[in-house]
Amino acid sequence: MHALDFNKQKNFNTARRTLDLVGAEVFADHKTLMHLKSKSSCGFMKIALQQYAINTQSMGEKGGIRSDIYARLTRKIDSKTIGHWATMKI
Repeated sequence: MHALDFNKQKNFNTARRTLDLVGAEVFADHKTLMHLKSKSSCGFMKIALQQYAINTQSMGEKGGIRSDIYARLTRKIDSKTIGHWATMKI
């Protein structure tokens, strides 16, 4: 997903050689979670969605930049939704 972000220059600016690190991580996490959700009718993808959601939640609890990433991500995907994906029955 970072390659897509880089190509679209959403959080990367190659001309200035700058990036929004938190924004890039949020973009990648959001796109990945939504992709896995769209494919979750397949058992393996549902497991992948659950594991990614669990990881996303745990990273948000670690503090520092990880908390910033989680806070911005939950502006795009509600924390209750991420929680549901993390605890859904497989």
